[in-house]
Amino acid sequence: MKTITKTVGIAALALACAGATSRAADVSMSLDLASAYVFRGYTFSDSLVLQPGLEIATPVTVGVWGNLDTEDYFADTSGQFIEIDIYAAYDIPLGLDPFGMSVGYTEYTYPSTGGGGDADREVNVGFSGDVLLAPTLDLYYGLDGLVDKVLYVELGASHEIAITEDVACELGAVVAYINPDDGESGFSHANLTAAIGYKMASLGVTYIAQLDDDVLPDVTYDETGAIDSLGYDTDVIVTLGISGDF
Repeated sequence: MKTITKTVGIAALALACAGATSRAADVSMSLDLASAYVFRGYTFSDSLVLQPGLEIATPVTVGVWGNLDTEDYFADTSGQFIEIDIYAAYDIPLGLDPFGMSVGYTEYTYPSTGGGGDADREVNVGFSGDVLLAPTLDLYYGLDGLVDKVLYVELGASHEIAITEDVACELGAVVAYINPDDGESGFSHANLTAAIGYKMASLGVTYIAQLDDDVLPDVTYDETGAIDSLGYDTDVIVTLGISGDF
């Protein structure tokens, strides 16, 4: 299948680059089974999806992530990757422990949804603190595609509770703000997440709250019942995942 070949090719290239950069590269892989795929409040799939990921940490972290639909939603995409993302990030040493900063770049590609060679491209900068509630502030700015000149901001917090040596529970919250080049600006949505992890496995539930339907509109349908415009359509996602470091 063309999309699988593309994913394997990207992964092989990333591994080759990591090997050339550092002999002590940390490689991690993940596979999530989720009840839906929601990105920044917008539903892209409302049924089961598979989301594999590969990440290699050297002085520069590089990774690839994909979303595979199991059923059709807004297009005939069952059994296909509707999205493959390639990203890179670099931690900037600030000398201000316990606070950190990183910069990154992401390219979003859509191999099976009629996008052809089109892609969305975005840069980001993130700030984090290894203090109470682990606060984070992430800013994203679009360079090309549908996200061109769009500023997207997420403010987050989380707390981990160790239950046993192998079992931990994590609670998290994110509030999102968007300022598009064309359209309504404001707080779009908030995510509340609870997850429990055991060794390599995890089970999580995320609630997505729509904060302003002018900023994050509802999904719309045409006269035939087909989706006319993507929007807010899913408010709860259940995710079962496995991950490991190599």
